[in-house]
Amino acid sequence: MSSEGGIGWALGLSFVSQLILQLQGLVLLPIVIPWMGEASYGAYVLVYVGLVQVFELTTTGITYSYSRKLVSAPTAGERRRLFEPQFSFQIIVLAVFSAVLLLAFGKTIEVEGNVVVTTWLLVGLLAANLLCRQVLNYYRNTLRFVSYNLAWSGIPLLFLAMLLTAIAVGHAPSVDTLLALQTAAGIGVSLPFFWQMLREIGVPRFRLRPRLVVADFRVGLPVTIGMIIDFTLNFGDRYLILVFLSVADVGRYQPAYQLASFVIVLPRLIAMILTPLLARMVDLGDRAESEQLIATAMRLFIMIAVPFAVGMLMVGPSFLGRLTTVEMGIAGRWVLPIVAAAAAFYGLATLMESVGVALNRLRMVVRASALGMCLNIGLNLAFLPLLRDIAVAAVTTLVGYAASAAYSSYLLRAHWRFQIEWVALLRFAAAASVMGGGLWGMGYRPATVAAISVLPLLGSIAAAVAIYFAILSGLGGLGRRELAQITSLMRSRVPGIGKTQ
Repeated sequence: MSSEGGIGWALGLSFVSQLILQLQGLVLLPIVIPWMGEASYGAYVLVYVGLVQVFELTTTGITYSYSRKLVSAPTAGERRRLFEPQFSFQIIVLAVFSAVLLLAFGKTIEVEGNVVVTTWLLVGLLAANLLCRQVLNYYRNTLRFVSYNLAWSGIPLLFLAMLLTAIAVGHAPSVDTLLALQTAAGIGVSLPFFWQMLREIGVPRFRLRPRLVVADFRVGLPVTIGMIIDFTLNFGDRYLILVFLSVADVGRYQPAYQLASFVIVLPRLIAMILTPLLARMVDLGDRAESEQLIATAMRLFIMIAVPFAVGMLMVGPSFLGRLTTVEMGIAGRWVLPIVAAAAAFYGLATLMESVGVALNRLRMVVRASALGMCLNIGLNLAFLPLLRDIAVAAVTTLVGYAASAAYSSYLLRAHWRFQIEWVALLRFAAAASVMGGGLWGMGYRPATVAAISVLPLLGSIAAAVAIYFAILSGLGGLGRRELAQITSLMRSRVPGIGKTQ
């Protein structure tokens, strides 16, 4: 079922894939915004993310049991038996969504003003999403990380290649163009993997037992609730910006948010690999080592997150201005550092969620996330229509994630010993402050777009990184101990890797 490998191998593959996914959004900005404008880009983000997320929310509950059992399924026949009910249910949901879209909206949907979307493209997008999720779920839970990551990263690469080709032949991008290319990329990459999956398990039958569906939904209900909360906390502010401000403001907010949250790729990857590892260690009674492992992961993440937030304050607006326009760099100048700070708390909360799963205390993590969601939405409702500034959404994001991380730590403290190394935090802050001072000396000012070309800007960022790690090393914050922790983390093994089916 799987090939030899450890956590370093799995992390390396997943890091490349996640990096490609994150870069897709950043590469997309200078390509489409000058052509489409802020309003059309904002509409694309709202439609694409919102529709796909709602579709996934309706089907996540029934797929949880399938995903959990698939990893231990001994035969192809057993895997097919597990596959059939959830796949049949999702086909029904896709048909219902398609009918509702076509009957309720007709041929086109008007998002705002002159921004319209062709309804049939949304149906195709949902079909591509269903196919992609089936492929990723199957290969991840049969521990084929190569196939999983090829499918995961292949979609954004094909999408960007087709988009650049379309522009090169003179086709101006639009919301419909982006949706059509996303659909084509999703189907084009996923279909060969789906065919290989069917060759392994056989052609599935349409099989749907109501009792089984209800039982699976009950088992997966906490996951569904957590997903709803996570989506609201991560993306709900875009819809409130649309309601109280405009779709163009969504187009201004999203690029800044996307750039500032780039650092969360690290905790997401670490959590994806550490979650089963922690669960296995807890089951074996190796609590001390598991606590040390999560403490190391948190420490290494904070070592990156602190200077990243300072960098977003000093050079973030200039970098965003070069990616998009000077006006968008100015509009997002405060969003960048605030969201970057929020990303640090998000990363900690994500790693704590791994602890909650390992301890079977996921409801505690859901409660903490719910608190963050309520604060985020409540503060946005109170202050966004009053102040009418996209920076309000950034501040509420910071408050929500900080509250979620703090409450998670509070709820889990009786079951897990979180090790806070204050000396290390002070070293990170001191090195980041010196780095900020170095950027000031290079001519950058907080929350200001500097008139600078691309190469000098990249040179300044590289110099800032060198300054930070040089100072940190001098302060004793990056030495043999840290390198040994990284090496130990990368050599740890994922439960199940190395077994052959």
